[in-house]
Amino acid sequence: MSNFQDDSNARGFTLIEVLVALAILSLSLAIIFSIFSVGLRGRRAAEDYEQATLLAESKLSSLGVAEPIREGESVGRFDDRFWWKTVVTPYHEAGRDEKKDLLRRPLLVTLIVSWGEAGEQKSVRLTTLRLVPR
Repeated sequence: MSNFQDDSNARGFTLIEVLVALAILSLSLAIIFSIFSVGLRGRRAAEDYEQATLLAESKLSSLGVAEPIREGESVGRFDDRFWWKTVVTPYHEAGRDEKKDLLRRPLLVTLIVSWGEAGEQKSVRLTTLRLVPR
């Protein structure tokens, strides 16, 4: 008698089973990487909006400090990525007698901070009222 045993009942993985397992693994990894990529893009967009809002608030707080606020439009740049535009117009409230207040007049100040490429520009818009001397 020989010591050789018949291995026909032995269990193992076939080549097709290994290929199917690798395909499932690669598909799962692709989905996971896609999820992380979307998350990182969302984080970057949130950081951009946060920085633009901070720049807009800073610019609004400095308006009227160094020189008086005047009606009209003005533009400028913060850096290579962000630029701003202010629009100052008179504010007229319905039912308010503007001639009563001889000392001050309200101005509507809108500040827009923009960034991005020409095809994908994004912006933040802040609006406030300022009382200025007549």
